[in-house]
Amino acid sequence: MTRRQSGFTLIEVVVALTLLGLTYAAILGAFSGSLKLVRQASEYRNAVLLARSKLDEVWVDPSLDIVNRDAEEIYGGVTYSYKIEIRPVNVVEEAFKEKLKMPVKLEEILVEVYWGETGKEKTYALATYKMSPADIIPPGQPGAPGQPGAPGQPQGGAAPATPPPAANQPSPFGMGSK
Repeated sequence: MTRRQSGFTLIEVVVALTLLGLTYAAILGAFSGSLKLVRQASEYRNAVLLARSKLDEVWVDPSLDIVNRDAEEIYGGVTYSYKIEIRPVNVVEEAFKEKLKMPVKLEEILVEVYWGETGKEKTYALATYKMSPADIIPPGQPGAPGQPGAPGQPQGGAAPATPPPAANQPSPFGMGSK
């Protein structure tokens, strides 16, 4: 009687180890790719948060020294540069500006954030519009609200008094007065 030996041959072991190695490499590649995507999403989120916070700062106080200059901040080991611009928006043609004397002005606030390697920079821009008084005139000065020369006020003095309607006068809306 011949006795049969049990076990694996060398070729079977080599094939099994090769398949195991290929599977491990595929899993590692997928894991590495997902980590890269998570890092990119985190960088993008930080850029959005930085842009929003700078926009809020400028919205509250446009005279801050962060306007119209480049600056940098570091979040999570990544350097983010940003630039803030405030630009007037012309909604009325130049020919009509003097006639209309708009009491408000419209401004565009633009925040640009950029990060990443030179040549592969990523950017995020956030813009909004803000309406504010055209010129701030101290109260009591000609042209200030409630003063002659102010928008909506008659030129040359106080507003004429409007007489109260007479008791028997018919209503201008076609109904008689009671």
